[in-house]
Amino acid sequence: MGDSCRWEHILVAGSVPTLLTSGVVNTASAVTTTASVTPPAGSCLIVAVYAHAAGVFGASAISGCSMTWVELGTIKDAAVGNEILTVFAGYAAAPTAGTIAITLSQTPAGGRYVVIQSKEAATASNPATSNIVTSRAASGTAGTNPFTTFIDGAQLLFSFWGHRINEVASPDAEWSELSDAGTTTAALEAQYDACSGDLNPSASWATTSSWLAVAVEMKKSVYAMKSFGSAGAAGIEVHKNTPEVIFEGDEEGPTVAGKPSGMWAILGGPGT
Repeated sequence: MGDSCRWEHILVAGSVPTLLTSGVVNTASAVTTTASVTPPAGSCLIVAVYAHAAGVFGASAISGCSMTWVELGTIKDAAVGNEILTVFAGYAAAPTAGTIAITLSQTPAGGRYVVIQSKEAATASNPATSNIVTSRAASGTAGTNPFTTFIDGAQLLFSFWGHRINEVASPDAEWSELSDAGTTTAALEAQYDACSGDLNPSASWATTSSWLAVAVEMKKSVYAMKSFGSAGAAGIEVHKNTPEVIFEGDEEGPTVAGKPSGMWAILGGPGT
């Protein structure tokens, strides 16, 4: 019991972010309407849209599902400003099923969007609470978008990549891919990381093209886990990637105060 061991929360079904829908932006209007989605009570939706056009993009807007929406981050290409990647988050204690309207400042020539459900990221007052957002714009066949600051290892990370070519992307080796699709002259890659603690998200593709990236650290629930065996004390509250003096082994995490259960597994300690 004298060693400190690093424990990791492994998400299970029901708490892993889910892709609800994705599609092509409307090239006949500045407003793109998504397919209908049904967010569960208390969930947070994350919407990313990548688009390009002839003119310079201004501010974007979003509405739908009776949610309160906030803009998490936006990046435009540095040279002209005619490419844009914007990420929004919406929350409602009792959302309604329906479509989501994404309004750009001009009619795009091409682009894509994704809608992701993430109950883990929801907070009743503001889904953007305690977020760190980082963004980059460049050109090439690969990119990185590192977090320069970080809240703590219990947070849920999302990374979005728009590049101006219809070509699939390869996600970061430590991240999980949620969506990867292209259309004519645009592609959008969506990834998340809930376990590795990798603060340097990346993506790559085959052909040189301009690209935009936005990465977001979302506020996430704190889990509790009860000790077992002879240790047998009250619950020990732990954060992912936080050194704790705990028992060895792993145990299924119980549902505590409405939080999803999962697995806490030992990753290593002194000498490993």
